[in-house]
Amino acid sequence: MTKKHLNQLTSAIAAVAAVLALTFMPSCDFDPYKDDPQDNKEEKIPPRDTSVTYSVTKAQTLLGQQGVWVYGYVVGCISPFKGSTFSATNLAIAADTSAATKAECMSVELKKGPIRDSLNLEQHPSYIGRKLYLKGDIIKYYSVPGVKNITDWFWN
Repeated sequence: MTKKHLNQLTSAIAAVAAVLALTFMPSCDFDPYKDDPQDNKEEKIPPRDTSVTYSVTKAQTLLGQQGVWVYGYVVGCISPFKGSTFSATNLAIAADTSAATKAECMSVELKKGPIRDSLNLEQHPSYIGRKLYLKGDIIKYYSVPGVKNITDWFWN
């Protein structure tokens, strides 16, 4: 057998061995974060009790209620209302996206912090028209019923 034939035979055996190794390799459940002290797994969000959630129209009648879930569509800011600029401190939500007056809207206070950072239209103008769920207290804000002291929120 020549050196050339020996090299070809060796290459063929190596190829067969590679195929066999892949075919008979046991499956494994590899979790790269299993022993990660930083716990970089996806954040687990606790279930929300949204069984009692009010539309903007109904929530406007609940002044003084605390810890209320309200849903509506982001239509802009309550101040300035329907302006060409947006504020980072407040939102206007309505029962539908065609709201044209403050009376059709609820104001939403965005206190400084992660909620403001996440929801303000100054940084996120693309949120106009999106359906938003908020949990907070129903209190007058900018002379209309509003949602203040927000403790939770999510998009739908």
